[in-house]
Amino acid sequence: MPVAPSLALALLLAAGAPTSTADLLRLGEALAQRGEGKKAQSHLERALADEGLSVADRARAETALGLALLQLKQPKDAIPHLDKATTLAPAVDRAWLYLGVAKDQLSDTAGALDAYRKGVAAAPRSVRLQHELGMALLAAGKNDEGATVLVRAVAAAEADGELASDAAYALTTVGRFKEARDHAAHAVELSPDSPDALYVLGVAHAGLGDLKAAKAAFVEAIEADETHVPALFQLGVLLQRQKDDQGAVEKLNRVLQVEPAHARARAALGTSLSRLGTDDARAAELLIATIRVDPQAALAHALLAEVYARQGKKAEAKKALQAALKLQPDEASWRRRLDELAK
Repeated sequence: MPVAPSLALALLLAAGAPTSTADLLRLGEALAQRGEGKKAQSHLERALADEGLSVADRARAETALGLALLQLKQPKDAIPHLDKATTLAPAVDRAWLYLGVAKDQLSDTAGALDAYRKGVAAAPRSVRLQHELGMALLAAGKNDEGATVLVRAVAAAEADGELASDAAYALTTVGRFKEARDHAAHAVELSPDSPDALYVLGVAHAGLGDLKAAKAAFVEAIEADETHVPALFQLGVLLQRQKDDQGAVEKLNRVLQVEPAHARARAALGTSLSRLGTDDARAAELLIATIRVDPQAALAHALLAEVYARQGKKAEAKKALQAALKLQPDEASWRRRLDELAK
């Protein structure tokens, strides 16, 4: 029966200072698993200095040392050790996983993706590697392939709620909303209080046009985590689509309380405030910020024109509407409004 890392560490420490290479390796591994990278590094480097170390044990030591260096925020130093580990024991998934993490920490998306691809090829039964590969593909913009990999991984680990939720999310990014709904519902069955699973279920329902079910799922996600920004934002946008601008303002304000730099929330909030007309100063501020980020946002120009008109700033309103019409010259309602302002 395997011994838990914490128990193994306690037993090794109780035995006193390690004297054999085997003890150095076991203690180094246990320390790395417990997150004590600095102590682990010392023991593992001593173990690796033993030229008589077997191939399997050397692979273990290189893997554990790579993990320890990652804990010490030294991904560049970890990579050579993890490269050695994957060469010595290619079928062991942990070294590939840590190598992908190291590449990712260096913002080497292509390198991380390559590590996970090679890992899956070497250890095709590793669900963990398939999961990481799928997420790396999404990060690289390869959404179709990422969704395929994650769905395949779910088939091999049907009891993994996080995996099912991630697969559902990937499916929403490629418009496969029915499959996404089924996977998200499965994730919620496994983890009823998971805000991520509930959020993705809401996105899937919205993609299928079932806004009532989408709203219910977003509300449940927020009940599970009141700071869940994606659910708050999507619920705000949904309420806006249903012309409930007051409700939208409440949710979008909460998004910005949690994440002040959320550009899409600022834009949506500016839209609802401009429609309500209850806080034109803030509406103008938000719409101007939106236009600064995206000068092609024709609707933002048009809404800003209405805010300016209410504030009595006729010249600014005309200028904003002219900008909107330059972007969308066929919008008849804006042209009529410009004619009204010109009188």
